[in-house]
Amino acid sequence: MPLHLINFQSGGSTIENACNFLLLSVAGLGIALVAPVVVSLVRASLSKSHPAQARDLNQLQAAVNAWCLNNGRSPPSLDGIEALAAIRKRYPDTPDEKVAVFLSKGKHLDEAEQLIFWLNDRIASDLTNRAPQPHFDFEDDVLIDTDGDGYFERIGINGKRFVLQGSRVLQRKLANKR
Repeated sequence: MPLHLINFQSGGSTIENACNFLLLSVAGLGIALVAPVVVSLVRASLSKSHPAQARDLNQLQAAVNAWCLNNGRSPPSLDGIEALAAIRKRYPDTPDEKVAVFLSKGKHLDEAEQLIFWLNDRIASDLTNRAPQPHFDFEDDVLIDTDGDGYFERIGINGKRFVLQGSRVLQRKLANKR
C-alpha cells in the first residue's frame, strides 16, 4: 500500500486524519503570516526605489477620488451614455452639436487619454468657452501625445502610461498604437 501524506479517503484512522488536518492548518497559518510581510516589503522597496513614481501615482489616485466625490461615481469611458451625462453635468451650456462631435472623437480615446480628459479639463475649449477647471493640474512637460491624435497622456519616469480603469489609476506598458 503506497504511503500518502494526505489521505482523505474514508476508512483512514483518526490519527491520520488529525495529522493531516494539523499539517494543513500549520501550512495555512504560515502562509497567512508570511504573505502580508512579503507584500509590505515589496511595496516599501518600490516606494524607496521610485519615490517620484509612487508620489505621482498617489496624487493621480487622489485626484480621481476627488472626481468621484464631486460626481458621485467614477469617471465613465467616453463610449457610452454615462459619458454624455457626465459631460452634460460638467458643461451644461454646451450645445448638443458640440457634445456629439466631441463624443464621436472621444470614442477613440484610450484609457490613458481619458485620464487626462476627466482630470485636467484641457479639452474644455472643444466643449465650452469657459476657462478650464482642472481636478489635477498637469505640468505641460509631463504630457505627451504618443499617437498624434491631439489628446495627451501622462507617462511615468519608468516609461509606463498612467491609465484610468474605473476609479483606479494604474500604470501600463506603453504600446505602439500605430
